[in-house]
Amino acid sequence: MLTFILIISIVFCIFISICNTSNCGIQPKSKIAGGVESAIDSWPWMISLRAKDVPLHICGGTLIHRKYVLTAGHCTYLFLPWQYEVHIGLHYLNSTHHFISPVKTIYRHLNYVSTIDFNQTVYDFAVLELERDTEGKFPIICLPSLLNDLDIGIKSNTTTLGWGRTSPNTTDLSLRLQEVTLELLNSSSLECMKTDQGPLIINASLQLCAGRLEGGSGTCSGDSGGPLMSQSSKDNLWYLIGITSYAWDCGSPASPTVFLRVKAYIPWMIENIPELFSIQSTTTTTITTTTTTTTTITTTTTTTTTITTTATTTTTTTITTTISNYNATSNSISIKYMKTIFNIYSTLYLSVFINVINYFYFRSHS
Repeated sequence: MLTFILIISIVFCIFISICNTSNCGIQPKSKIAGGVESAIDSWPWMISLRAKDVPLHICGGTLIHRKYVLTAGHCTYLFLPWQYEVHIGLHYLNSTHHFISPVKTIYRHLNYVSTIDFNQTVYDFAVLELERDTEGKFPIICLPSLLNDLDIGIKSNTTTLGWGRTSPNTTDLSLRLQEVTLELLNSSSLECMKTDQGPLIINASLQLCAGRLEGGSGTCSGDSGGPLMSQSSKDNLWYLIGITSYAWDCGSPASPTVFLRVKAYIPWMIENIPELFSIQSTTTTTITTTTTTTTTITTTTTTTTTITTTATTTTTTTITTTISNYNATSNSISIKYMKTIFNIYSTLYLSVFINVINYFYFRSHS
């Protein structure tokens, strides 16, 4: 019976993700035609991931919910969640007037392995839960539905964004948000698999390959975690179809960019973060309603969330990946005391380690 209820819950979540697209993917301003620099405020769901209190851009990301961001998994291994900040609503990288939220929780796939082997990056994504709710102040991008075909195929044009390096010959990040149009390539084709360092192994069901055969444009260092987007010809909304994962070289015709295929990971998100697919309004002024239909939907959503939570899928993930899904506010210990305890344990472990080394050293020389 519990399995049946869980299946119904997941199907309901999928239904919500299909139907609740009226408040997502709407671009406030059109982009500069043929340009490289994006028009200001044209991509409101683009975020900059940074270390707390450090004005240094680490990776890009995409706002997919009032309090959730999607980025690359390899962008989230440098620090603990509370040491990250998400910056939203900025065009200039050095802007000081924008929304900032600490990260509350980091959700990663259990199969993701942090490695320099690019052929082992099929689960290179992470969902960031924000400490602060954006309260609908920023438009979000639409997520692809499991049952909706966006008419995206080989040779389709897509758009990617970032503040990454604009040339392989510089180490400086771009101070302005850049955009580029890339063509989807056949993941098993030679132009996708070939690189200056040898052939890549692309998992076509989990990854996308995009670039320009003539080269000159593409992603670079600092663009990781950013979006690969496509505007649907059916509803003119923008959908997040990929997450920037890696490329061998910047804008090289022999080095297309590999993206994580977002649609392939929707079931994982539904199972582990059901709140992502709950019915919500993007503004605070339209929440209150007295219609019977709305009340029924709200009640159903609450019940669904409760049932999914009792299935302990999310709890299991959090326990298994203690560091990855560490909740910065779930403990009653404040950050200050946590740091103190960390220092005490570090000293204790170091002392034990030294004593063990001394024991074996003196034992071998006695």
